[in-house]
Amino acid sequence: MPYLRDYKTDSFAFVGEGIQQLTGYSAGEMTPQLWESMVQETIMRGAAAGLSMEEAIRRTRSGEMKHWQSDCIITTREGKKRWVADSSVEMVNERGETTGSIGILMDITERRQIEEQLRQFQKMESFGQLAAGVAHDFNNILAVIQGHTDMLLGGMVAANDTEESLKQVAAAAKRAANLTRQLLAFSRKQEMQTQDMNLNEVVNGMVKMLERLLGARIALQFVPARDLPAVYGDVGMMEQVLLNLGVNARDAMPRGGQLVISTAGRTIDETHVQRNPEARAGDFVCLSVGDTGCGIEPEILPRIFEPFFTTKEVGKGTGLGLATVYGIVRQHQGWIEVESQVGRGTRFDVFLPASSRAAAPSVDSVASAEARGHGETILIAEDELALRRLAARVLRNLGYEVLEAA
Repeated sequence: MPYLRDYKTDSFAFVGEGIQQLTGYSAGEMTPQLWESMVQETIMRGAAAGLSMEEAIRRTRSGEMKHWQSDCIITTREGKKRWVADSSVEMVNERGETTGSIGILMDITERRQIEEQLRQFQKMESFGQLAAGVAHDFNNILAVIQGHTDMLLGGMVAANDTEESLKQVAAAAKRAANLTRQLLAFSRKQEMQTQDMNLNEVVNGMVKMLERLLGARIALQFVPARDLPAVYGDVGMMEQVLLNLGVNARDAMPRGGQLVISTAGRTIDETHVQRNPEARAGDFVCLSVGDTGCGIEPEILPRIFEPFFTTKEVGKGTGLGLATVYGIVRQHQGWIEVESQVGRGTRFDVFLPASSRAAAPSVDSVASAEARGHGETILIAEDELALRRLAARVLRNLGYEVLEAA
């Protein structure tokens, strides 16, 4: 679906029929201003990665940039949302002046939907691999709760030790609730929610889950950098990157080993870019995940990010883990570099653009003061009898009249 943009008149000199059918607007109606109002989200790629659409056009107009690519979400005239890939190249007249750009739009909605389905499928596969470790951890938590409650009900705890046992029960319950929250957050399908985040905090929040995933034979070490710049991205997706790389490392170390995760601020120069085609110059945050496993053979290394490519036995993996990691990192305007030696291990370096803003510090929630009642009536509707009784008891103790309904 081609189009031709004229920079002198700031208009579209040509809008292909396919674009008109996709958007619902005729060639006469389509203007750059209308197009900009239709675009809901833009992910710049190629030479324009990390730039805004306005900056990419400005650089093309001035001749600083010859071409750019982007993926956009647009809203059509009928109100439907579609993903389109936009590829644009500058047009130059006989005097060498940039007069406009010629571009191609491609409807990639179905492709993006399939990618999202594959990503969710792979996430659930990783989620399933956590089951054994989570079950073990929950058994420990339940043993603490049940043990202390049995002693309290059986009169085996001295009066002065009752408070300590109750504190242990409360602490174990909080651990269980936090574990459940992490699992639900990881398994839930949700839209990308970007914010300025601190990768050190993201990794810290995943350490316990990764330890369960890796098992007792693999030692996990986290080496955080001080004063790490913020990264603009989705916390849940970064957690998935860590989990997928963790699964990959665990499978590479069946007899045990060490997994080292580290962070660092990096300034990439042109020399580095020449060695790595996907890299670009600027300030970045590097997330490194290195293992002491079997390594990757040189002839296989170029293919490891291909969807469905796997060296594991049939039934042992889908071949989507590293493809998912690659897709997420690209979606965050970053790239991945891999170093591996057979028999010595593998290190994945994930480069993400550093944000100019500081990440907001995470704040633990603080329990509010008790909301004491004065005879007001509250209706509790809850199908779980034990929970309903507990809630009713708490509210009655706070001075409320309570009506219960199943």
